Amino acid sequence: MSSPVGGSTSSISSLWNNPTLLGQLLGGINVQGLQGVLQAEESQVAAPLAQLTNQQNALSAQGQALSAVQGALQAVLTDAQNLESASAFNQTSAPVSSNPSVATATGTGGPYGDYALVVTNTATPGGVNSAFQAVSPTASLGWNGQIQITVYVGIPPQQTAITVDVPVAATDSLTSIAQNIDNAAAAALPSGTQLNAVVLPASQNGQSGSILSLSVNGGLTSSDVTTTGSVPNLGFTNASTFTPATYSINGVTNQSTSNTVSNALPGVTLNLLSAGSATLFIAANPGATASQVGSLVSDIQTAVNTIQKYTGKGQPLAGNGALMNLVNQLESALTSTNSSLPAGYQSLTDMGLTISYSQATGGAIALDQSAFTQALTANPQAVTGLFTGTSGLASQIASLVQNFTQPGTGAIAAYQQGIQNQESLLASEEAALQQTVSLQQRQLQSQFMSFLQQIANNVSTQNFLTQYVALQSAVTTGGGSSGSTRTGG
Repeated sequence: MSSPVGGSTSSISSLWNNPTLLGQLLGGINVQGLQGVLQAEESQVAAPLAQLTNQQNALSAQGQALSAVQGALQAVLTDAQNLESASAFNQTSAPVSSNPSVATATGTGGPYGDYALVVTNTATPGGVNSAFQAVSPTASLGWNGQIQITVYVGIPPQQTAITVDVPVAATDSLTSIAQNIDNAAAAALPSGTQLNAVVLPASQNGQSGSILSLSVNGGLTSSDVTTTGSVPNLGFTNASTFTPATYSINGVTNQSTSNTVSNALPGVTLNLLSAGSATLFIAANPGATASQVGSLVSDIQTAVNTIQKYTGKGQPLAGNGALMNLVNQLESALTSTNSSLPAGYQSLTDMGLTISYSQATGGAIALDQSAFTQALTANPQAVTGLFTGTSGLASQIASLVQNFTQPGTGAIAAYQQGIQNQESLLASEEAALQQTVSLQQRQLQSQFMSFLQQIANNVSTQNFLTQYVALQSAVTTGGGSSGSTRTGG
């Protein structure tokens, strides 16, 4: 039997997308049904691959859920750590001065209360105020020699004098000499010390002049320079002595090289303006603490909701007992009792915390910040004791949360590492399985096409050509296939 024209596998394959036409050409074979069998075989071969994809999607969903839980718990941890220190319960408003012409104050912090401030005198720098009239500030003076300066460090009577020789060349001007003195004074300062003043020799020849500018440590100017002795041709005169600021707070006297004082009261900067007295008012701010505690309670509610959302039935973290137990532990820590504190201050529930339960919404956690503010105002020591210390409420909550959020060692990090390990394994399995599935699919298709080719070889060449031309013509002209006649072989 001769082979039909176009009876190669490629010819049969070209009709694959028209199974009805192909079936009629092959003697009425149900090609569509055979295609269905092949597709079922391919689906069965690809089933393990689909299963791997489902597993990968499930792991991805778990990772996203863990990230959401991590973020919610991190907010709780930050809130709790901010409340571990007693300073969180001693917050104050901005300081206010009763006499702004004597001193002003900025910043927050320090124990609240009223502070009696007395300014005996403000800081006044030494100075050289006369101008050099003989030459331009940048003209060469034509004098060779050296200027012996004395650098004073610290506040009298504890200040230290350091003598430094500054060379002067004939080409030096007042401007360059000022820079040389500046550099020499800066180099002479011991590490970590503060410059008080630079002392220059004074004129003996009646000429007057001054150093134009100095900037040792960024703050020394010509007004901070005093003069003694003599310097030929330079004429530094009109010397005055540096005086530190002297002030007292609640009767305790202090001195400062500057009129800006930042070490008198913690968190407060004083600006001394003139001699006189003033009262500094620093008010307590319990509302700021109440807001912080309110944030802690609110963020715990968010964390609880997030955990319950993702550990529910059918959710990515369903059945995670550790996270579900954390919800109970957080609520227990919030309502924990310290029996060593006075009645009415032994638990946060005494100060406005409520936890209500309903079947629809679960646990609802809330804090009445007004009630908490009243409790803190009435007994700040007791409220501070409830939260602070190694066994305080804030430390309990921080410790619970850190067990899950600690980078590298926390439970969530361990879960995420496990997910990454599983994803790596699945990726390797998928790559290997993909190769196997692709090979099996090609084999099935090849076997099927070989089967069709064998059938085609059993159809006479003439019969095949006749029907092929007739059917193709019918398809081209829009006619049906019912008018074609099958001839016997």
